[in-house]
Amino acid sequence: MSADRKLAADIIIVGGGLAGLSLACHLLEQGIGERRLLVLEARTEYRHDRFWCSWAQPTHPFTNCIENSWTRWRVAADGREHVQSCDSQPYRCIPSGRLYDEALRRLAAASNAELRLGCAVREVRDVGEAAEVEVASGEVLSASMVFDSRLQPPTATVDRDEVDWVQDFLGWHVRSEEPVFDAQTVTLMRFHASDADVRFVYVLPFSQNEALVEATAFAPAAVADAEHEAMLHGHFSEVLGGPSYEILATERGRVPMSTRRRLVPAEDARVIPIGTAGGLVKPSTGYSFEAVQRWSRAVAEDLAAGRKPTGQAPRSARALAMDRMFLAFMRRDPARMPQLFLHMFEKVAPDVLVRFLSDRSTLRDAAAVAMALPKLPMLRESMRSLRLWVRSA
Repeated sequence: MSADRKLAADIIIVGGGLAGLSLACHLLEQGIGERRLLVLEARTEYRHDRFWCSWAQPTHPFTNCIENSWTRWRVAADGREHVQSCDSQPYRCIPSGRLYDEALRRLAAASNAELRLGCAVREVRDVGEAAEVEVASGEVLSASMVFDSRLQPPTATVDRDEVDWVQDFLGWHVRSEEPVFDAQTVTLMRFHASDADVRFVYVLPFSQNEALVEATAFAPAAVADAEHEAMLHGHFSEVLGGPSYEILATERGRVPMSTRRRLVPAEDARVIPIGTAGGLVKPSTGYSFEAVQRWSRAVAEDLAAGRKPTGQAPRSARALAMDRMFLAFMRRDPARMPQLFLHMFEKVAPDVLVRFLSDRSTLRDAAAVAMALPKLPMLRESMRSLRLWVRSA
């Protein structure tokens, strides 16, 4: 870096969403000394726009943001349903508005941290002795390290054996006149018949009269709003008995479900991808909150101890392998997925399944899940995955 260019900050975080704000809060919690932290966010204000749920243990900066918790959840398919209960690992929900408020409070209280709203980023460059961030105004900001949450389009041709699907969803936060929701039980998946992809309704009940009801598709391409809306209308009519309800808010999203390996930054890299761009979304389920917190804490601990954080992998090789098998099997035979999920929830103990879905499983847990899956099809997918990994290594 030339002598006449000063660092705008020691650490710049590009993007103030879940990943960016979580990392910032973990950095402040662990302590970064006198190093300056700058968060750049394109939006001009924060509003509640989603709910984050997970089985994460409350050992993160947002414990006080947990608004709802459930110890029961159901999966339903083809007229059958299974309800599980796990008191030791409840399913927790954090509204985004509460998390945003907590993160902004922590940033405002830190003398060495700054959040810039309305600051869109054009480009991030690793220039060797520093990293540069060019913003929409043309200003170039330099930092010793940049964490970049922007999702880049793939630059290489995707191998035909790779899976590049999406989790596409539309949710309605509703209030009904009649008490139609089971307030004690989250509906993780109520499947709808489909031969080309996997579709289900997810229900997060806040009371007997209020819930987030979400139409979700695991699909090879984006799904039109009209298709989601038809599934939601069908759920209210056929499952809930046609209650009168008011839509308080909507939640729309699309998450990649890909088997492609994420590039691991070099040891001397000054630009590190985070969030979806960094592989922190679980490819087979779309869950990200727990992985974001776990990874952010590890990075913050490394930086606080003077270590480089480039060696922190978002999830284990075993978790990636299981995700790959799930996604490959799903693409090959999507019509079987409802029964596969239902069977897995029926046969695997709740605490084991929670650890597996949260990427905290032991070898024994992974073996228990594997025993509940169709052996021959999964063996075929594991062999295909192994060949693909060898080719791409």
